[in-house]
Amino acid sequence: MKLLATVILGIITLVVFGFLGIGIFSRFKNAKKYINKKNSIIFCIVYGIGIVLADQERKGISSAMGFMILPYLAAILTISIKTKFKKFFNDEFYFAFLGALIFTIIVTN
Repeated sequence: MKLLATVILGIITLVVFGFLGIGIFSRFKNAKKYINKKNSIIFCIVYGIGIVLADQERKGISSAMGFMILPYLAAILTISIKTKFKKFFNDEFYFAFLGALIFTIIVTN
């Protein structure tokens, strides 16, 4: 029962992080120009390499893959809630992804 509650709380937290990312990055007028698919992938790869190189306690590449995939899942869930499961990949998807990634980095460090 505790595991289920922890998973549900984690999912809710990630969705909140996604909505925070949408709220923050949609206020910048040049955000659509710089926050896109290519830059998100580059940021994710750099972050993953940083985790692998700096990670002493965890398992290395598997931990990095988990930390890179989790924000994508959070962004998909956030956008699907916002658009009521009609449209997934739009400009706000990358805002939600970056918000989930940044706030996850802040919380885990």
